Amino acid sequence: MKTTLGGVLALVCLAACGDNSKECGEGTSDTNGDNICEPDGTTDLICGDGTVLDPLTLECVPDPSVCGNGTVLINGVCQDPTGDLTIDFEEGPEPNGFEIDATPAGLLSIKEPGEGLVVHGCITPLDNNSPDLDVYEFDVTGPTLLHIAADGVQGLAAGFLMLGDDPILGNWLRLGINLSTDTSKREVFLPVAGHYQIVMTDTRTLLPLTQNGEGFPAAGNPDGTSCYYVTITQRVLPTPEVLDLTTGITGTIGEDLKFFTGAFPTGFTGLVAVIDPEDLDGDGQPDLDALGNPIDSRAASSLVIVNNGVLRQYNEAGATSANGPGRPADGPISRALFGGIEAGDSPLVILDYAWNYAIGPAEFAIAVDVNTTSQALSTTGATVAATVKGTSFITAGESEFDNINLFHFDVAATGEITAMDIAFSEPMQGSLIDQDGSFASPFTGLLTVSGNQPTIHTFEAYKGLLRSLTPGRYYFFLFAPRNAVGDPFTVQSTITPLTPTAITLDTPTAQTAFNSVRSNPFTYNAGTEPWQTFNVSTTGGNGSLAVDFFDPAVVVPQTPGFAFGRLDGLITQFNQATPTTRQGDGTPLRSVTFDDDGSTPVHQILRNPLATLPPATTNFLIKVNPTLASPTGTFGMSFSTRVYDDFGGPAIAGGQTKSDSATLTAGSEERYYFEALAGHTAQITIAPDGAQPTLDLELVLLDPDESDRLVINANGTNANEVTTITMNLSGFTAFKVRGANGTTTGAFTVSVTVTARAYTAAQTATTFEDACSGPGATLVALAEDSTGNPANDEGLSAPIAAPSGFELHGDAVTNFVVSSNGFLSFDTTITEARFDSFSLFDASATGVVHVAPHWDDLADVIVCTKLSAGARIVQWEGFDFVSFPGNVQFQAILDPSGTIEFVYGPLHLTDGSSATVGTQDLVGVDVLELGVDQPIEVPQSSIKLTPN
Repeated sequence: MKTTLGGVLALVCLAACGDNSKECGEGTSDTNGDNICEPDGTTDLICGDGTVLDPLTLECVPDPSVCGNGTVLINGVCQDPTGDLTIDFEEGPEPNGFEIDATPAGLLSIKEPGEGLVVHGCITPLDNNSPDLDVYEFDVTGPTLLHIAADGVQGLAAGFLMLGDDPILGNWLRLGINLSTDTSKREVFLPVAGHYQIVMTDTRTLLPLTQNGEGFPAAGNPDGTSCYYVTITQRVLPTPEVLDLTTGITGTIGEDLKFFTGAFPTGFTGLVAVIDPEDLDGDGQPDLDALGNPIDSRAASSLVIVNNGVLRQYNEAGATSANGPGRPADGPISRALFGGIEAGDSPLVILDYAWNYAIGPAEFAIAVDVNTTSQALSTTGATVAATVKGTSFITAGESEFDNINLFHFDVAATGEITAMDIAFSEPMQGSLIDQDGSFASPFTGLLTVSGNQPTIHTFEAYKGLLRSLTPGRYYFFLFAPRNAVGDPFTVQSTITPLTPTAITLDTPTAQTAFNSVRSNPFTYNAGTEPWQTFNVSTTGGNGSLAVDFFDPAVVVPQTPGFAFGRLDGLITQFNQATPTTRQGDGTPLRSVTFDDDGSTPVHQILRNPLATLPPATTNFLIKVNPTLASPTGTFGMSFSTRVYDDFGGPAIAGGQTKSDSATLTAGSEERYYFEALAGHTAQITIAPDGAQPTLDLELVLLDPDESDRLVINANGTNANEVTTITMNLSGFTAFKVRGANGTTTGAFTVSVTVTARAYTAAQTATTFEDACSGPGATLVALAEDSTGNPANDEGLSAPIAAPSGFELHGDAVTNFVVSSNGFLSFDTTITEARFDSFSLFDASATGVVHVAPHWDDLADVIVCTKLSAGARIVQWEGFDFVSFPGNVQFQAILDPSGTIEFVYGPLHLTDGSSATVGTQDLVGVDVLELGVDQPIEVPQSSIKLTPN
């Protein structure tokens, strides 16, 4: 049992009193002459040189392991900081933290194992609310163990924060903090190769991170005398201890991490870890609070799983389930669930911590709560015998791993496609999961009760394709709700990795038979050819072919193009209902049924019809299934270039006219495709050649699937048809010319004239600079408009100055007002924020809505502004009342050069499907409308309008 200190230390040990002198540090004194520095009541306490806080007496007592007598810890030796020290790296010039214009305090090179890298710098806060954070950067080539020792002088309680850039690390961070001395020491395990940052500051600045606190309180002397000496030493990974998978393990942990290995089972291992648990009643078990967290823990544990030198998992404290996203400040317990450890592997379990500010070595415990075995599935058609372990997985709200039958197979590569033919002798319920416990395919799921009603949902076989997101071991995680525990059953399986057949444009594939699971995969890289035709050819008895098109790069379930998990149908039975077929896990971009005689080709323009971002898919995964239960013939895929005319371009520049002549025969049509810069206008004219009294022409604008978007036939026979369009962000237009009645014949001429307008538009990837934070950020006050609604719903700003020299559509302008509904108006007398968005050509917008990055009905809006390199940034944040999800975060940037940029931030979750985007001149004569109720807005992208 140990004394309860957490609440006391949080109050006492917040402000430094050590100044590395040979006398007691600030806030302490040796008033009774006993050579013990004790708090004198003038300030809170972190002990100074040569002393450490005694956890029982709360006194600073001498400690031989802590440098004293005016020395600091450098390269493992207490040295005089005023002497001739060997410093490898001196802090670079400020700003060197996370400021927008900062450069790193230093680019470090970690030395060979056993050799210390010594860094020196100083912490100089600007004021009480502006701490100094010194950010150093370095790279490692693989998992790396470092020991870091940071010693502070002149009142600095040196502390550090470690961050990593690799996306796999997510919210990973490691703190080196110490509440008992001015020196912080710990090992840091860097789990992957890549780029890391070590942030040097004061322990008190970092301490709020341990309590979900916001802001970093300043510490250190304003005169720059509070400095740090840091020694970074690479270490060789230690020989791991053996983890007992029956009893777990307990012990103590200090600055050195704990490394374990074990005889892990063929199934799953589940671990639970805690550091520094209280045990006030002495029963050997951590005392828990009302939320089930150990009382008064001063550490946030982490369980890191590495196998064969590769990071498998890192499991931070605060997660509600194993492998869930951890929030260490929410609780100290970490949980891990993992499988896939094979014979000959070298697994490591590392007991790590996000932080540990316990005084002295802290107790730890690792408990084993899952330890299961799995049976290997046959890949060649053999049968495996088993007995039912359970009839449900969740009992009284608790997961029962002992009730689960596990069967596994292995996947060799990312994105591997497997032909699976598996059959169980008894109905099974469950899912396919990967070796880290994530769902690879739900199959029938794990729930047996929903709304207090039984939900038995079983399957007996699957015959089709599986596509796996990652390599490794995969497990069928099953129970038998229609049987009794102990009942025998068998599973027969054939599991074969497949290599999809590649399709080449304008080269039909060879004829092939359907595979054993009647589901054949293909890949197709469409290249740059914009307009293509997809078709099939068959021989023998196949019937029609069902073809699904996927995007192999999509990894988010239920997103168009997603193709992981089970790709074919599964026959399932819900309770006692008639069995039905559940569709595959994939979400096709397009599903087409082709007649077996090749008479139903599909034509596709492989471009995003509204914008260049996101680009249209041109790399496809394709799955072909027969519509007959027992196909007997063969089939082939035939993808070819569509016949069309591109005017010799396809690009047409502003001021150019391109023409073509053609002749219609009965029932024929002529197709055209051209490209021009977004914002330009294009006039398309079709004209009969000479007098042709019966020639009635139709001009048809096309969607990407070649369906009619707009049919123009206003003038009848022997007459021209004309239309003028503004080129949208996609930069292309496709159309066709045909006879109005399908039998008209005759010659005609088509011409396209492109005219440059006030601006050229282009989608770009401008970095989002938050105008609501940082130097120069200003919150814009909104006032209620004439509707009487709240200002953050329907509000207008006072006039704001445009950048000097800025012109709108060529007109000089000075001031504008901001509407809460996502637009700027250079008519500063308007009285309504205009929540109803219309086309910019509509009379309601004329002369009012001048710059509209996202004109829509917005709510809970805040508006900020900032000047950046002379440009005026206006930023909106809030919610779109019409769209879901409704978060908006976007900007309009007015540059002195006359460019206008619409920037959509990382938190912008709407796509513009209910908004108007564009600009117009002061009186609404010259209009550039980029989108009306169209999905052209992409987070972390921008639309730039450049004056012509």
